[in-house]
Amino acid sequence: MSNIATDSPTIESAAHQLAAAIKTCSEWDEFQRINQIFENDDEITNMLSRYRELAAQIQGAHSRGEQTAHELRQLEHLQIQIQQNPLFQQREEAADAMLALLKQANAALTLDLGLDFAENARNQDEGGCCGGNGGGSRRCG
Repeated sequence: MSNIATDSPTIESAAHQLAAAIKTCSEWDEFQRINQIFENDDEITNMLSRYRELAAQIQGAHSRGEQTAHELRQLEHLQIQIQQNPLFQQREEAADAMLALLKQANAALTLDLGLDFAENARNQDEGGCCGGNGGGSRRCG
């Protein structure tokens, strides 16, 4: 006679199996491939770095009450350049495909559990199952 407790997978092992299944999907491979190229591309990383620096400058100027019209135009122009970059577009498409895949996993979990898994698994500060407002008030175990 088998012991149900030892035959049942743990939450952790089931999560590892789900992660392994996701890693076998073409969406995962494509996202990883494009992301690696993206992170090693000097042009796009320089544009993103400049964008972050300019955004921080504008935020600092705003907090000091300074005018930033010229800098805002620069930031908008840089944002358009980034969004029109083919590598950026490919990365966004790959990320969208990954998000769709993860939504499929969420839909399956939601159906099996009878509640919105992703909504209830949010960080406790956001009111998920481990913190309060998302359908449970005790710590997930």
